[in-house]
Amino acid sequence: MKTTIVINNCNSIDEICELLPKVINTCKYNGITVNKVILSSRFEDDFEKVIYDDNNDFVITYGTNNSNIKGTKKVFELDHDIDNTIISIVHFSDAMNKNNKTKLTLKTFGKSEREILNILESIECDDIIIKTKSDDLDVEVMIEYDNSLELDSRQDMISNIYEKLKPYMYTDENMSIYELIMNLLNVNGKTLSVAETLTQGNIAKNLTNADNNGRFKLGIVAHSAKQFEEMLALSSSIVNSHNQNMVELVYEMAAGLLEKSDSDYAIATLGNLEDDFSYIAVGDIDGIHVYKSKCSLHGVRKINTISKNAIYYLIKKIKQNDLFFNQIIV
Repeated sequence: MKTTIVINNCNSIDEICELLPKVINTCKYNGITVNKVILSSRFEDDFEKVIYDDNNDFVITYGTNNSNIKGTKKVFELDHDIDNTIISIVHFSDAMNKNNKTKLTLKTFGKSEREILNILESIECDDIIIKTKSDDLDVEVMIEYDNSLELDSRQDMISNIYEKLKPYMYTDENMSIYELIMNLLNVNGKTLSVAETLTQGNIAKNLTNADNNGRFKLGIVAHSAKQFEEMLALSSSIVNSHNQNMVELVYEMAAGLLEKSDSDYAIATLGNLEDDFSYIAVGDIDGIHVYKSKCSLHGVRKINTISKNAIYYLIKKIKQNDLFFNQIIV
């Protein structure tokens, strides 16, 4: 899908410089190719070429009179809520390019399948079908509706669903959480390394399978924290008293990993499969956060859930405040 961005009536170059990167980055996250950017109506000739360009799927405007724009399938005017506007563009393009039904896929994390269904329970529309499929706290929400629905009704319906799921949604594409993090790392030109005890190499395995661009740099797995002492140059006093200092130890594991691997981001996991609590450190050179999470699952299900939880924390860090986490932050 090709899109032109028209930014008109900005008060200063500083305003343009602040606005444009946010729009373009949000386009990237939602799979939109920006093929042209017009910064001001002062460039009258260029503006005329854009608004009559039939090769565009959409024109995204800011501060522009939409009534003057022709030759495109749909015009969206950006207001303050840029992210939601662009999300809508992605899905309405799918609807307009298909004859019968449109199917959307949203992925959420942190809520059970039953909790997600309860959140969506208030949506009343006979023309929409919502199905879910879960892997414990990783839930896939599949939405299907008829393209004969009036466009405004479609927009209201999808916006309502997005608004309800936005606190827990990590992607609106049919990809795994590991594929998403590798895509985000690639878009931002960053690398990642992991150190694992509790998750037993599960994170490294899934990142390796999803890495098509060499963004996963190093994975270190050990059965106990003691084995990390030499590998990551950890303090022996912290390691020897790790049962009383789990937070400090997992923090030091992530810090040591950043130094050893020279990666942009690091994830470290620590804990015992027999205990309900796990400790996850996620960070970069600017700061490392330690999360203490409770998980009552067992065995492979517990390992998979904690692994995805760690990736979810990193997605939050990369996307800043786009995602919501109801976890204990230590």
